Amino acid sequence: AFVSRYGAGFNVAGEYLGNLDNSGERLRLDDAVGEEILDFRYENSWYRATDGLGFSLVIVQEQAPWESWGEKASWRPSGQETGSPGDSDPAPVSVAAVRINEVLSHTESSGEKDAIELYNPTLSPVNLEGWFLSDDFGQPKKYRIPAGMVIGALGYLVLDESQFNTRPGVAPSFSLSALGDEAYLFSGDAKTNLTGYLHGYEFGAAENGVTFGPYVTSVGQEEFVAQREATLGRANAGGYGNDPANWRAALPSPGRAYPGGVAPVITQGPVSRTQLAYTDTLFSLQATGLEPLYFQWQWEGKPIPEATQSTLRLTNLPPGQAGAYTCEVYNGADLSGATAANLALENLRPSTSGSYSVAVRHGLRTSESETAELQVLETPMITMQPAEPLARVGERVVLSVEEGGLPPLGYHWRKDGKFLSGENKAALVLPSASLNDSGTYTVLVKYLTSAGFVTV
Repeated sequence: AFVSRYGAGFNVAGEYLGNLDNSGERLRLDDAVGEEILDFRYENSWYRATDGLGFSLVIVQEQAPWESWGEKASWRPSGQETGSPGDSDPAPVSVAAVRINEVLSHTESSGEKDAIELYNPTLSPVNLEGWFLSDDFGQPKKYRIPAGMVIGALGYLVLDESQFNTRPGVAPSFSLSALGDEAYLFSGDAKTNLTGYLHGYEFGAAENGVTFGPYVTSVGQEEFVAQREATLGRANAGGYGNDPANWRAALPSPGRAYPGGVAPVITQGPVSRTQLAYTDTLFSLQATGLEPLYFQWQWEGKPIPEATQSTLRLTNLPPGQAGAYTCEVYNGADLSGATAANLALENLRPSTSGSYSVAVRHGLRTSESETAELQVLETPMITMQPAEPLARVGERVVLSVEEGGLPPLGYHWRKDGKFLSGENKAALVLPSASLNDSGTYTVLVKYLTSAGFVTV
């Protein structure tokens, strides 16, 4: 199977009898004597192009630290379909980010046809010859865009059934289902190969003549929603009611106007702190007001999903989650997101550093806490171990260590497991060695602002 796909002439170390889980799994590489070389987990959700389209995951930096191999940022999609095992992978093809911008899927009126609108957000025209359009992500090559299809800078291009459904009911021709479907655009080359770029949406049932288009909510989530009117070939009309900005928390008041209320009072806010990466921490606050109060924790102004308990515990935080954490507290509505008086951060990374604050709302009124600064430091790493000297009685001996880490750092030298009083520098100096100085010396390196340490 390998030779039929990739050809002969590769230096194959052996045959792998298993298979890799399409949904992601853990991989471990051991040497001949069982020593671990790599141990990481990949996820199918990292890139759509590697989730069924034939593109492989390629490590960005082969010499990257092993602990970073389980992060999305350490990988990219291959530069060509099926990847390039046994060879250097070519860089991904750079293409313009043309987008699916509007879809008409329910057409009962005479003369109307299902249609897909494309939008070019760049400042240059884009030649779409060889690209593909499909109503099935798993079958991307249903309709190949022919020569001469150029979409202008900041322009629109509408394709309809007269192009992608020339033989109704006969594959690969397709139409869009009024009961819900999907529409995807894939970049391709002159040899009908996919080149890695894709864009599209899934959408639900549509009313007759109503189109779908993208909408970015107030919390930064992109939805593909029904539009106020069809605008194929021009800017979308918009229209979306299910946006957090269109709603507010309030005390129940059926059949009457909202009665108002007094804003809650924050009696104790979150406290700034410094912690090591890959550790846990807890932010909390106390507030008073008419019960019940609901706390909405946010990160960079966006609600944190599925964090609705009295504590918000963030585990194994990636570097990209640094920034400002806030919390709003509401009265009278059970809100989704991080809605507790406590914010717990686990397995911290340096990027978790940032400003943390919380807001408390009573009905339509809000109180906001002072900001808590969180600084996260990488665990110190020993870059040069102390040597093992042989010294004569009376000789001067210096043991030293070099480490990678941000100052201030603290040192604690030990002899035979016991701390040496006053020896708290990077170098341990024995001015005149004696027989009593013989032994095993180690040093603990730690940040002065944290309890974490590395033993040499």
